[in-house]
Amino acid sequence: MLVDEAHHARRKDFLNKDQFRPNRLLELLLGTEGWPGLASKTRGLLLLTATPMQVDPVEVFDLLKLLGMGGRWGVEGSFLRYFDELRQPFEEIDWPFVLGMLEDQFTTGGQWDEAFCRIAEGRVGAVAWDQIRRLPRSRNAEAVIRQLDGQAQGVLRELAVRHTPLGRHVFRNTRSLLRAYRKQGLLKENVPDREPRPEWIEMKPDEWELYERIEKYIRNHYQKYEAERRGLGFIMTVYRRRLTSSFYAIQQSLERRLAYLKGESQADLLTDDDLDQDDLDTDVSEDLLFDTGDDQDGASAPALFLDEIQYVIRFLGDLRALGADSKFEQLARDLADVLKRRDTVIVFTQYTDTLDYLRDKLRHVYGDQVACYSGRGGERWDGQRWVVTSKENIKAAFRERQDIKILLCTESASEGLNLQTCGVLINYEMPWNPMRAEQRIGRIDRIGQVFQKVWIRNYFYDGTVEATVYQRLDQRITSFESVVGELQPILTQVARVIEAAAMANDKRRGELIAQEIAEINRQIQEKDISALNLDNLVDDTVEAAGGEPSPVTLPELERTIVTSSAMRGRFEPHPEIAGAHLLDWRGTCQAVTFNAELFDEYPNTLRLLTYGSGLLEEIVQAVAPPKGGTGGAEVVRCSQAAPWPLVGFYGVQNGSPVRTLTELRQILDRGSAVTLDDNGRQGLVSAFNTAVVQLMARETQAADSRRKAHISSLTEELRQLLTQAVYIELAQAVNLDLFDTEHLPVDFSDQAYERLKRHKYPFAGALKQISDPLPRPQPEDPSFMKMQASKRDVLIRRFESIRSKLGDRLHQLVAAKEAANSATTQSLPLASPPTVACFRASDVTAAETIEGAAPGTY
Repeated sequence: MLVDEAHHARRKDFLNKDQFRPNRLLELLLGTEGWPGLASKTRGLLLLTATPMQVDPVEVFDLLKLLGMGGRWGVEGSFLRYFDELRQPFEEIDWPFVLGMLEDQFTTGGQWDEAFCRIAEGRVGAVAWDQIRRLPRSRNAEAVIRQLDGQAQGVLRELAVRHTPLGRHVFRNTRSLLRAYRKQGLLKENVPDREPRPEWIEMKPDEWELYERIEKYIRNHYQKYEAERRGLGFIMTVYRRRLTSSFYAIQQSLERRLAYLKGESQADLLTDDDLDQDDLDTDVSEDLLFDTGDDQDGASAPALFLDEIQYVIRFLGDLRALGADSKFEQLARDLADVLKRRDTVIVFTQYTDTLDYLRDKLRHVYGDQVACYSGRGGERWDGQRWVVTSKENIKAAFRERQDIKILLCTESASEGLNLQTCGVLINYEMPWNPMRAEQRIGRIDRIGQVFQKVWIRNYFYDGTVEATVYQRLDQRITSFESVVGELQPILTQVARVIEAAAMANDKRRGELIAQEIAEINRQIQEKDISALNLDNLVDDTVEAAGGEPSPVTLPELERTIVTSSAMRGRFEPHPEIAGAHLLDWRGTCQAVTFNAELFDEYPNTLRLLTYGSGLLEEIVQAVAPPKGGTGGAEVVRCSQAAPWPLVGFYGVQNGSPVRTLTELRQILDRGSAVTLDDNGRQGLVSAFNTAVVQLMARETQAADSRRKAHISSLTEELRQLLTQAVYIELAQAVNLDLFDTEHLPVDFSDQAYERLKRHKYPFAGALKQISDPLPRPQPEDPSFMKMQASKRDVLIRRFESIRSKLGDRLHQLVAAKEAANSATTQSLPLASPPTVACFRASDVTAAETIEGAAPGTY
């Protein structure tokens, strides 16, 4: 199974490590209570993302957990602690813990990075390197570590950094790697550079006066509503974002609000644009916040909102009368300039209201050369009105750089839209979260960009909170000259800072911005990033392409199926899309293609026929198996239906497998028939059976490894939960009060675990599942010292939470062990007897059928 845009599988609040709240995609993959999830139902899982993967460690953990990461690494607390330890000064690292995790890495399938080993040995010498390499399994590790010099300490730290499950499970193509590929000739397409420029737009006096008044209204009413009930001011933060975009966007929101507050409309106050924000801190619905209708006693709208109506009426009058638009004037100048030098421009805005405002002003100058790409689909001007068309048509026309010169986009285009033919992007407003701007820029900063430099213009109203925050950020962020994905964990703070400053009073605002931005810049400059730096953890060295060739390429697959006698009557050329086909299948006509690039242009119109496509599997399975003959054969075809459909081709002359369709054709074209007797035929059947057994053994071994990893992770979680429970009880014993009916001893011995058995389920059962000795409680343990300061009711709640988690993990562990025991008692699934067919070059029909079946080749 392949999951694209996998970075969306995440927790709703990854900063809250005490509460696990997966979003829908992560829940779908991971499963819920009573449902195992898609990740456990597939034989293979591939997670893809083009978004910079420099994220919080817990988000990396969640994705790796889906891939079957087990052992102590499969326990969230251990995983997070490992990388926390490596951020400490060398002498403060808990090396026994780190080395224990490294040992677990090697015992659960991890391999030594031999390239690193050679470099490390060259740095410290053979003797010292041998000592360091043995440390994960050494009983005298601490004594050895104390004797290491500075060079050896650096090697040990780097060993710990480079040997983690990330090296096994994560593969990256970084920008530097792509440039190295291009330098070596492995990549032909261009990898562009960025030429960004911020535009600090000065508002005219009447604009600035109105801006300040609206901002003050938003700020005051936010504070007023928040004082009434937390969350009630949420909508004011949305309005403040709209004020960042354009005066027209805030005008539209205030018109909706006025109608709502006066009881004239019950329409939603918030649009999809308002709610589609990754950095919003609340899921509160506006319907829950406001009720302006009369109640049963005949009362009017709540007095809390009455004074607002007059504010909104005055603002709307002033907004309609506002003549100047400094930001649009800047846009008009920039468009006139860049269109003299380049063919097309993309203008991004966060809100559809702003897009509507821009398109109606721009069409007076550029006519039908302006088009839109938003959540409503594609839109073009036909000379009289804006008409809806498909997004595919908009993309295709814009890529041609003829009819459409200016493409206006909302956030719906920030993913899934690839426009390498456009070299200019304008951010009409800068999102509060800089990563949103990075996603926008990624639409043109792509492999294959036709321009060596892409021009980026970022608009700010000068003097506003947003402009002040961005101006004071580190220069790398303000300019977006390079990909800022590596700073993603830090940049998630920017939206929070802007919101807090925008909603603070004037006296507090300057102090807050200075303090928060100074801290963010410190983290950037000192690289004080809590996230995992995959540049350090995952190898991205350049390797020449190699390995087994594809048995059948997509062009071969297309040619074989479309022209085969079995299927050619079902295909005809698409009347409008060159390279596509119309397929008559199961009573319906479907538009299909075998070309991935063509599918990318028409994703809503075409279906892609490629490996893994259910439709392609149906087509191949519908082809009748070839019969062939018995003598004068050049090729022997062996196949089986169970436990999996497998096909193998063998050349008769040398008895070796035929790896590709091209090789198969070459053998048949040579026409050097060889008489195959029963012994020769049986030898090829034996070779096929051996290959099948080996394949099934690998599958069984992989499944067994996944089961063991799952069991070891659950066992480690039980150990950690039991240890936490012991420390809670010891903290309660230390803080014993007169009303305690149970007098627990302050006993830091192994008996502390035995006393948990008095609670019966699940503690007694969990202790039975632990075979290795549990860690002896220590009075100086940091977690225990922290618990000592906790109140009694807090300790009781934590103990009950551990009881619940322990019961859940115990249930999972017992079920996992039962499944593993059941699997080990079963032998390998028996393969069905292979079907054998022999072919000569003269078997034209048979040869075509072979080609049709080739996608199943092993």
